[in-house]
Amino acid sequence: MLRLNNVRKVFGDITALDDLSLETRRGEIFGLLGPNGAGKSTTVHIAVGLLVPDQGTVSIEGFGSPILPEVRARIGVAPQSLSLYGSLSAQENLAFFGRMYRLSGRRLEERIHSALEFVGLTDRRRDPVRNYSGGMKRRLNLAAAILHEPELILLDEPTVGVDPQSRYSIFENILELRGRGHTIVYTTHYMEEAEKLCDRVGILDHGKMLALDTVPELTARHGGGAVLVVETMGQEVRIETRDPLSELNRLAALGPVGRFLFHVRPSSWGMLAMAGFSAAVGFVGIMMLVAVLGKTEQAAAGAGWAVMLPIAMLGGGMIPLFLMPQWMSAAGNLSPAKWAVIAFEGAIWRGFSLHEMLLPCGILILVGMACFAAGTKAFRSPS
Repeated sequence: MLRLNNVRKVFGDITALDDLSLETRRGEIFGLLGPNGAGKSTTVHIAVGLLVPDQGTVSIEGFGSPILPEVRARIGVAPQSLSLYGSLSAQENLAFFGRMYRLSGRRLEERIHSALEFVGLTDRRRDPVRNYSGGMKRRLNLAAAILHEPELILLDEPTVGVDPQSRYSIFENILELRGRGHTIVYTTHYMEEAEKLCDRVGILDHGKMLALDTVPELTARHGGGAVLVVETMGQEVRIETRDPLSELNRLAALGPVGRFLFHVRPSSWGMLAMAGFSAAVGFVGIMMLVAVLGKTEQAAAGAGWAVMLPIAMLGGGMIPLFLMPQWMSAAGNLSPAKWAVIAFEGAIWRGFSLHEMLLPCGILILVGMACFAAGTKAFRSPS
């Protein structure tokens, strides 16, 4: 429905959009996922006709360019910066925006009542908006966007700064709007929001479209971290993450967290096997050298403890790294135990790529090969 072809927009030395092309389908939720500064808001501003692209074209299927007032009237937008007047009540805000869309009389009253009921603000309709919470303001922002029943709705990070309850209320509203046949463009920098809401997702960074597909297809094609599944606020949340502990802390700060599970993606099993093989080579090599030098079982056991205890200590296995003296922490960089921890943590928790796995696994393999070589030489030398 919304179509951007080879759109480019430059602000001074900054290229906000660089040859961006995308097309949304009728009745879908299309997600624009990317970090701050990726070009998401610029895309929204161009899509509603507030900005004119320096290059390329923008059109609404069957109607034309959003620069035209009659086309713009078919679009609803909830900008990231709240478009509300704090001194007015919710009802008065919607009446103002409704008149801008040429609604009046009985029809305007019906739409205001319907929009407020939809976002759950009917009982607060006469209160000044300045007294609303952040979540209530976001919900009213959404009500203003859908007041004139637009076919295309653009939501620019609509959950920024809201409490978990309001966030899930907004999610339910968006899914219901899709069920009514509206086409929605949803911008966010949260992967879990895109996964929960969107039929298709475009990943945007530095104004370029890096990938575009359904969330399962993007995940299967590009791998990534593992999935943290958390029960919070009566909802199950699935989060793609490389740092599940940080995500759990973030969710716990927002509200009570119930049970949680952590799933390693199939693409991570290869990395896990790589870490296991490297650690095995490293530690088997060390133990072979210890056994050869020890000569007897008792001597080998004593030598093994003498070697492995310092390795475990330096790797953080017996003394937490943050409690180590500086000299011991520096020496820990030479410990194969440390690199084994990094390799397994990267494969299981952080979703390391092959390139990121090369350093810890390479060091473990080199340690193992060096110990094998030294042990073989010691075994062949005359006693």
